[in-house]
Amino acid sequence: MSKRSKLKAALIGYAIGDTLGKGTEFMEGFEVKMRYPQGLRRYEQIYQDSHRSQWAHGAWTNDTEFVLMLGETAIKDGGNLNILSQAASLMRWYINDPLDITPNLRMVISQTDYLEHPIETSNRAWKNQSVREPSNEILGRALFAALLKGDPVRNSRTVTLLTHHDTTCEACATLLAHLATAYMEERPVPSSHELKKIVDSIDPSVVPVIRNASFNHPEKFEIDDPDYYWEVRRSLGIVLWALGQDMSQEEALYTIVDMGGDADTNASLLMALLAMRDGKIDLPEHLTSELIGMERLEQVADAWASIMGWD
Repeated sequence: MSKRSKLKAALIGYAIGDTLGKGTEFMEGFEVKMRYPQGLRRYEQIYQDSHRSQWAHGAWTNDTEFVLMLGETAIKDGGNLNILSQAASLMRWYINDPLDITPNLRMVISQTDYLEHPIETSNRAWKNQSVREPSNEILGRALFAALLKGDPVRNSRTVTLLTHHDTTCEACATLLAHLATAYMEERPVPSSHELKKIVDSIDPSVVPVIRNASFNHPEKFEIDDPDYYWEVRRSLGIVLWALGQDMSQEEALYTIVDMGGDADTNASLLMALLAMRDGKIDLPEHLTSELIGMERLEQVADAWASIMGWD
C-alpha cells in the first residue's frame, strides 16, 4: 500500500467521520437514540436543529477545514511545517467569522501579536487564562502534521503549541504522531506499555487514558458528558479504545457516531487512523459520493503526496 493512497484515504476518511459525526455532535446518548432510533447512517438523516442547520447535508465542519488548511499551507512551504505560515492561515480563518470556534482558539488567535510570535503568544494566553478543559480540535492537525517533512513527533508537538500550549494536548499529539508513523510506515504499533512511557514524560494525566482504552473500558471516558464534550483526553481515549476492537471501518464509524458527545472530532480521528492502517476507505459508497468537497480533498492529497515524493 503506497503512502499516497494512505494519505488520500486518511483525508477522505477524516472528512466522512466529521461530516456524519456532526449529526450527533453535542448530544447525550439518550438524545442520539431519540433522534436516530435505527442509528445515524446517512447524511440526509441529520437532524436539523439550530446548530446542524448551519451546514448542508454532506458538508464537513471546521475539523476538516483545519486539516485541509494545514495541508494547503504546508504544500506552499514545500511540505514543511512553517509556524508563521500556519499562524497566518489560522488568522485568515478566524477573521472570516467561522461557524463554530472554541474558547481556546478564540483566546489564542485574537491576541494582537499572534502573527509575529505565535508560539510565545499561545504560551502567554494559556498561562493567563484558566482553561477548564484543553480542547480536542488540535488532534486532527496534530495527527496530519506527523505526515509532513521533518520529525513527525516534533511536527505534531509544534503545531499543537501554536494554539494549545498545554502539556496534556502535547502528550496526546505525541501519541498520535507515533500511531500515524507506524501506520504510514507499516511498522508495528507501539505497545500500551511503550505509549504510557512516551506520554508519562510529557503529562502523566494521559497515562490512565491508555490504560482504560487497553483494558476495554470505554465507559470510563464518558464522552457524552455535556460538561466535557471537548476534553482532549476523552476524545483520544475513545479513539484508542475503538482502534483496539475487532471492527470493520463501517462498524467503527457507526459505533462512535452513535455514542454522541463530540462525535465529529472522535469519528474523524478514528476514520483517518483506520484509513492510514488499511490504506483505503472501506465504507458504504454513499458516504463518499454524497460528500461535498471531494475534489478539494483529492487535490490536496495529490499535491501533498507529490511534494513528499510519495508514489
